[in-house]
Amino acid sequence: PSLCLGQVLDLHLFRYCACGCLTCPHEGRRGAPRRQATFEGYGRTRRAFSGPDALGLNEALPDQVTSWLETTPAAQRPAFVSVGIGAEPLPGFEETTRVLVDSLRPLLEGGVGVSLRTRRNVPDDVMSLLADHAPNVRVSVPLPLLEAPALQTWEPGTGSPTQRLFTVQRLRAARIPVTLMLKPLIPFVNDDRGHLERLVGAVADTGVKQVSAAFLRMRPVVRKRLDAQAPVSTRLLYGAYLDRHPDQD
Repeated sequence: PSLCLGQVLDLHLFRYCACGCLTCPHEGRRGAPRRQATFEGYGRTRRAFSGPDALGLNEALPDQVTSWLETTPAAQRPAFVSVGIGAEPLPGFEETTRVLVDSLRPLLEGGVGVSLRTRRNVPDDVMSLLADHAPNVRVSVPLPLLEAPALQTWEPGTGSPTQRLFTVQRLRAARIPVTLMLKPLIPFVNDDRGHLERLVGAVADTGVKQVSAAFLRMRPVVRKRLDAQAPVSTRLLYGAYLDRHPDQD
């Protein structure tokens, strides 16, 4: 674990992410191979992630968490830790699920809340653990697009829109607090009123009462991937991010 995002503790379960999202602001964990510099390279690396070892699974994380709890007074612990900020925490491997559960259980039993972000299905073991500690759990599910082919183009290693909405329904049924994130909003891709109305309507059908939204931040690593394989005109897309001043046409 390490401190990031101010004083929020982020659990580093993986060194790399298996999703290959075009808009991901993370180029990889420390020491990421150079072939991840472009989206095409990132995609090849993602497809090569055939198991936990290729993702750089931190198998020592449960012991690290236990040691941290033993040496950190309760008054100095953060109210929540984040999981899934830099890499998808639920890639679907049995071993990674076990490591995640073994890492989260002592935190939750020790009174430390967990904020988990995922674009994939939530395994039963994880769902059961989160449900047992629901008051100290927050889950967020990003869903930028309702059309499955478009979503797979932008986020190829993730769950479909139907899968994500079903995950939200399962979380609500288990009384686990969940927020659906309409992000990233991408100019000329998913920010038009018609799409947003359909997206919000689909979210409302799940019973979710809270959503958040944010536009894509055009960081250098994102631009590299878009330059390599953007499914839309990059000239049009980048134009939405030009600085404009009142004295300009």
